Amino acid sequence: VFGTNRNTKDKNFNVASYMKEARSKMETSINFFSNAINEEKLEELSKIMENSNSPINNLLNRDYILDIIQTEGKAFSRPWFGQLMTGPQLMAYLIQVNMWLERYEPRLEI
Repeated sequence: VFGTNRNTKDKNFNVASYMKEARSKMETSINFFSNAINEEKLEELSKIMENSNSPINNLLNRDYILDIIQTEGKAFSRPWFGQLMTGPQLMAYLIQVNMWLERYEPRLEI
């Protein structure tokens, strides 16, 4: 695991410190991956919100979405659709909704 070939029968092997090291490496990898995705989502959603012709601009509270973008998703902290889905996942969802609206061009009467 994690590029090590340690023998668990070795007298000097410490399970607790091995698990701590493994967890640290895993968290570092997850954080790096998550940050890269968040930056991509921020940029894409920002472009959508800057375009006055983006269909999602007519359906949502634009100021609130801009606040979510400016705070990198932190302005939306309540979990939705599962306990781990907060700001970054909402941004990805909004991007998908906008893509769907652009592709299918539904007519909405409110």
